[in-house]
Amino acid sequence: MNQYFSTRKCRWQFLLEAFGFSQEAQNMCFGYCDNCINQEKRVKIKLSLGHKK
Repeated sequence: MNQYFSTRKCRWQFLLEAFGFSQEAQNMCFGYCDNCINQEKRVKIKLSLGHKK
């Protein structure tokens, strides 16, 4: 449970891997969890400041 709360990757991806769906979880990001949303915000801020992705 602690790993779920401390992960920085997509929480949906983390859950899929935790239940044995590692292959299905590869390169999958749903974009709805807090980590995905925060990552998207960080990218937008970097782009607005003139940094590359």
